[in-house]
Amino acid sequence: MSSGAPGVARLRQRIKANRLASAALEAGDVALRRARWGHLRDKQRAPVTDPRGRDLLRALDAHGIVVVPGYWSAERCAAARAAIDGFLAAHPERVWADASGADRRAYGLERVDPVARGFATDATLAAVARAAWRTPIVNGFVSAGRVEAIPGNRGSGGQGWHRDGVTQQVKAILYLSDVGPEAGPFEYVSGTDTLRGRLRHIWRSGAVFRQLAFDDAAVGRMEATAPGSRVTACGPAGTLVLARTFGVHRGRPLVSGARYALTNYYFATSALAPIAAYYARQVVLADGAAVTSAALAAGFAGA
Repeated sequence: MSSGAPGVARLRQRIKANRLASAALEAGDVALRRARWGHLRDKQRAPVTDPRGRDLLRALDAHGIVVVPGYWSAERCAAARAAIDGFLAAHPERVWADASGADRRAYGLERVDPVARGFATDATLAAVARAAWRTPIVNGFVSAGRVEAIPGNRGSGGQGWHRDGVTQQVKAILYLSDVGPEAGPFEYVSGTDTLRGRLRHIWRSGAVFRQLAFDDAAVGRMEATAPGSRVTACGPAGTLVLARTFGVHRGRPLVSGARYALTNYYFATSALAPIAAYYARQVVLADGAAVTSAALAAGFAGA
């Protein structure tokens, strides 16, 4: 049986490499995901009553990403940076780090820190995420991260260009330090979060079904297919970046300095079991608790 496994794998790769087959599989996969996780496009949206939230939702729908300078004050950002530095120094056993050691994160910092809790319980962002999903959501945790310009770093997450592949997510990223082109800005390929955009890139850019990782050349082909689609989110401390992270994105590798950020992870409540299983293999929460469906469900869900 094992001798046939390489042959099956090669057959799968040949099918995926066929543009028509890959496009058909992508469309079918989206339909199945929508049915399973409940975020059908024809579901009625929960209302977003805050005018600022309505503006965020319109931009998110149009581009998959929105960048808002001045979302937090410099003082709140400084307090959050101090909280991150203190936690990373005091609790290394509860810190996730990438292979290079450049990116270090406390998952669930809102469980032990009031400043992070203030971002976790932002009602406007929760309402926008819920409306974007068209289904009940919860902010499973806040990731509080510091990424440094260590030689060989691959930026935030240490993954390069990728999609978040557990289930489709909405993330709210708050820069706590000034982020210029050399300080690891979040980058996004607009349009890659939609089925139409994914089919276009399968047909014209060489992407394949369920492709989650991309090199610079692949992103260059996407840009050539859709000029102007690459967004580099630079901004001063306090800048908010809201994105659908099934779209292709990365944290650019740092050339100098350090990037501090808080990130809210908004998940559909119907998808918590596989999400918990995915994160439980990698992280422990800031208070020492394991990542479970119940732990995620206890996060902030908004009004």
